[in-house]
Amino acid sequence: METALTHRLSEEEVESIRLVAVNWMLTYRCTGQCRYCLTDSRPDRGSGEMTVEQKVRAVEILASQGIRRISIMGGEPFCVEELQAVIDCAHLHAIIANVTTSGRGVTRDRLVPIRGKLQYLNVSLDGPAEYNDCWRGKGSYAAAVTAIEAARHLDIAVRLYATLTRRNSDESAIRWLFEVAREYSAGLIMFIFLSPLGRGMKWERYRLNAGEIAKVLHRVERASEQFGIRYKRADPFLPEAFKIFLDADGRTYKHHGEGRNEYLGNILERPDQPVWSQLNQAEQRAHWAGFADLHRAPPSARPAEQQAPPNMVYVPPGAFQMGGLSAEREKPIHSVYLDGFYMDTHAVTNSEFAEFLDHEGNESEEGGVRIDLASPFCLIDRTGSTYRAREGFERYPVVMVTWYGAREYARWRGKRLPTEAEWEKAALGGIDGRTYPWGEAPPSIQCNWLGYQGVNGYLRPDFYHGRGPLPVGLFPSNEYGLYDLAGNVWEWCSDWYAPNSYSAGLRINPTGPAQGEKKVLRGGSWSFSASNLRVANRSYAPPDRGYSYDGFRCVLSGIDIVLDRRRA
Repeated sequence: METALTHRLSEEEVESIRLVAVNWMLTYRCTGQCRYCLTDSRPDRGSGEMTVEQKVRAVEILASQGIRRISIMGGEPFCVEELQAVIDCAHLHAIIANVTTSGRGVTRDRLVPIRGKLQYLNVSLDGPAEYNDCWRGKGSYAAAVTAIEAARHLDIAVRLYATLTRRNSDESAIRWLFEVAREYSAGLIMFIFLSPLGRGMKWERYRLNAGEIAKVLHRVERASEQFGIRYKRADPFLPEAFKIFLDADGRTYKHHGEGRNEYLGNILERPDQPVWSQLNQAEQRAHWAGFADLHRAPPSARPAEQQAPPNMVYVPPGAFQMGGLSAEREKPIHSVYLDGFYMDTHAVTNSEFAEFLDHEGNESEEGGVRIDLASPFCLIDRTGSTYRAREGFERYPVVMVTWYGAREYARWRGKRLPTEAEWEKAALGGIDGRTYPWGEAPPSIQCNWLGYQGVNGYLRPDFYHGRGPLPVGLFPSNEYGLYDLAGNVWEWCSDWYAPNSYSAGLRINPTGPAQGEKKVLRGGSWSFSASNLRVANRSYAPPDRGYSYDGFRCVLSGIDIVLDRRRA
């Protein structure tokens, strides 16, 4: 059977093609009640368009829920700029992404930025031109063919998406779809259209009824045998991917129904609620095991942990319990959701801060210098316009640095100071309810604090009766690979301090009060007691003052990385 597709394979090439898989899916749950469809902008809700930031945050939330495969609607016309941000975020979390498009606006150049990050480009092709053009509202047969050829030239795996109705489920149309799938070594995903709502009420007359389904199934089985293509009938209640319908034109795929309160509006407002709650891990594994032979190998995607910038580690997105009960300023314990971020493995050192001063100088920042070089506790010296860490103290944490100096250093590095919530989540190491970064054991030799009597004590400069800071990284790290989050030096956070800044209920990426007089410090130091080493403990100081026991470290938001790449 001749097709209008321009790319033809030789007989030898056809014989060498690995048999492609057909995944037959019954979509009679296409009414918005599907457990795995996240929808928004529903007609009866009057929702507005989603921003790129919202779409990227939705992927962050899915990553925090353990989702590892998503399907993204490609938008019509195909808008790679917004798709790239979403796909980059998925790639950051080693989430396998598929993009579905009817082909309109897809060109080779538009596919280049996302090649290597997709498992499949799903192209809607419901049959030859006389079928496809009457059914596709946004694309056309010609557009679909162009998309297929562009993807194949870039070595992007293609799957054909066919929605079978009364109009395109006769034997010749089904045979045509199988032939095209074999010709392009493409996967073939076939849906049988049963829902009265999935494509709007005007398509009611095209629905297949129960009596017609058996005939269509028989045609598919015969075509599968004839073309030597493996065939598998999918569980209609379990789509092959977690479907997050994020249209690249700014609107999500329109669906009716509440979707079990799992549409995107709820996800963004309550990211601590599990979205895949109906299946436990064993059930998920069992489901995927049955379809392992249908999936091509995904593109190589390193987990976010492996993509960390030098001397930083990744703290994954998700909700945690913030606060404590030991002091009023730590109450109440409340849920906080944070996007993923990278954090410095250790506090900024004297040599690192001296390098910054060499480039930027010790300028006055809103009433105070960046660092108090005149203090006898400062371990950085200045000779003319040159700044150097005092010999032997290069790896010690910088002290006597003001909050303004810490902020400017972070900006110079292209980073920022952590929020108080980010600092606390990082210190917990992924384990809620901990008293200290290492667990519940009372402090002794786990860190450098007022009562420390360990073997490293001789390394301390004599700031106060033989006590002072120690080089960074001497003590074991926590589960995230972060060092010295208790003791050694207090660490500046970006938040203004307020004793009552916590509140009950979920907080999403909190940044603290809008204004104040003092900035938050966390973690305790070499000169403070055990109670100050608790993860939940909060302290504060004026931002224009430096102290011999205060330092800082920096963070970098995973979402900011994705969006910065897009802006660039």
